[in-house]
Amino acid sequence: MMARIMMLLLAVPMLQGCLGTAQSAREPAPCLKPTQVTQIIEWGTVSEEAYTLDARGELSQLQINPDTTITNLGWINHKVYCETALSVTDAFLKVQALHSPGERARYIRYSNPTTGVYLQAVWNPDLQTFQSRDMRRLFDSLMQLVTSTTDELRP
Repeated sequence: MMARIMMLLLAVPMLQGCLGTAQSAREPAPCLKPTQVTQIIEWGTVSEEAYTLDARGELSQLQINPDTTITNLGWINHKVYCETALSVTDAFLKVQALHSPGERARYIRYSNPTTGVYLQAVWNPDLQTFQSRDMRRLFDSLMQLVTSTTDELRP
């Protein structure tokens, strides 16, 4: 009996390692063109924290303090990723220029190194200006991804 328990305790980390490897090799979302598989969506509050979402649906948190730490929060499914990427694209097409930081500044950044496209919107979260309304709405929906992903990971 004790030998079986020991085997089980040894098998669990091995299985976790295998599953982790499978997820890290996850394919990019099927809605993306080959030139879009390197795109990254990033959002956050300048000098505080940020979140990134890559083309595979991996969601990470960057804590910005004296040392920046990166924490993998999990994965979102490809359908949700495709909807999110489309929302980001639509918002940047609608609001082509937004840079109005204040004491605090929130931002959304889209980058695609393959195509050389780098877009960024920055606004003061303490003010609700007409120009920032679409980006504020998008920021809130991106934060819902963080909340839903971390809720799923809680025991």
